[in-house]
Amino acid sequence: MKRITCLFVAMVAIFLSAWAYKFSQPLNPSDAYANGADLQDGAWWNLGANVDGTVIADSNWRLDPEIPENYIPVLGADELYMVVDEGGNIVKYRKRTRQEDGTWVWEDVNPDIPEHYEKVEGLENVYRILEADGTVRYVKYVRNDDDTFYFVDVDENGNPIRSIIPEGGDIPENFVRITGNIYAVYNEHGVIIGYVERIQNPDGTYNWVEVDKPDIPVSQPVKISEELNPSSSQALENETPQVSSQPGSTGYGTPGPIYIIVDENKSATKTEPKSDGGYIETETYTETKVSGDYTIIYETTITRIYDSAGNLVSTKKDGPNEIGRHGVGVTSETSSPNPNRIESTIGGEYVRVTNGLRFNTTLADSVLAELNAERASENLPPLSMADGELYQAACIKAADMAIYNHSDYDSPMYGTLDSMLVMFGIQAESPSETLWKTSGKSAAQIHARFQAQSGSYASRMSSLYSEVAIAIVEKSGYQYIVEVFN
Repeated sequence: MKRITCLFVAMVAIFLSAWAYKFSQPLNPSDAYANGADLQDGAWWNLGANVDGTVIADSNWRLDPEIPENYIPVLGADELYMVVDEGGNIVKYRKRTRQEDGTWVWEDVNPDIPEHYEKVEGLENVYRILEADGTVRYVKYVRNDDDTFYFVDVDENGNPIRSIIPEGGDIPENFVRITGNIYAVYNEHGVIIGYVERIQNPDGTYNWVEVDKPDIPVSQPVKISEELNPSSSQALENETPQVSSQPGSTGYGTPGPIYIIVDENKSATKTEPKSDGGYIETETYTETKVSGDYTIIYETTITRIYDSAGNLVSTKKDGPNEIGRHGVGVTSETSSPNPNRIESTIGGEYVRVTNGLRFNTTLADSVLAELNAERASENLPPLSMADGELYQAACIKAADMAIYNHSDYDSPMYGTLDSMLVMFGIQAESPSETLWKTSGKSAAQIHARFQAQSGSYASRMSSLYSEVAIAIVEKSGYQYIVEVFN
């Protein structure tokens, strides 16, 4: 027995000593990324890479580009989405249905309404319900400001069947005064189901009358005194009016298409007005993938149709379609211009030509600031930086100059600016351009040089233009600068 006791004590001592040693050692977990965990095959975030080495996610992990960013899917529901505003508030629900031609049609829906409730035409928010025993009843849907809702039993004409008016003049516990003698009536679930007014009779008794929801004045925010903020009035006087960005307007009251560029200039969106007040939005984006010994360029076009209220009516996706390919490790251009290599679309050509080139967008923005400062001194309106297809055209012109090391208005690949715009179907009214091949110049020096030339000065200080696309490519110590005015 003594021997067993000694053995047990020894084992406990060894166990405690081992754990005491472990606790004395710092925890140094291995760095999975240092060992290449992010490069393992099968990791969803790294199933491929672009030509420049940047990582691209597998398509299964990308959001559907046909669905707007503020449309959040409702879990457990088929193709039902919440529409949220910038503050994260749900403003409505929408459902999409796929058509035979691949188009998705959107419609406003209300998830509060059960599927077996049939809308009664001609009556607002009134529904017909076929019960299991074959009887029919009607209800009216009412939603409160706090997003609670309830159903009121009505007849086939939408008139309430059950009154919420109590007997006598006493104030029930579920009556809450809103304003004056008007009370909100709550049901057993704490949902407002109507409003009543308490009226005194000549004999001193009271009774109730059902009324509509009262207009409750909203308290106004406190106005800050100018003595506390003396610069406030001056700031308002100097505030620059915002140019309208409504689809179908150029910002100057003239209907027309709007072009914007997103996703680091790899996705262009074109918006055109419709005769019924709505608009059509066409987004075209390109993707570059490596397959075997080739780099392949794909183009996808998504068409979205909106009504006059800005609601999404339908979407349709075309693509991805291959628009170009070239061998891996082989540049898209050589020292010899060959117009046969030009892609059929401006997006495809932009990806092909600008691959591997560096654009100095900060310097371009500074050049525009210099130009607008001088236009302001001459009481001319400022120019905005153009985007979309016009910006892509300027980038292609600058890239063309850098690739073939020239500064000629007549490009060996595309010809003149007019020829290039016609080639890609880009509409512009009397466009003009300025070009310069130089090295190490600041924004002020670039601006001064263009202003010193009569032809460039005429374009840059013209009141006919409202936008300019400025592209600056830096290659081999040179700056290749292109300005396209529209």
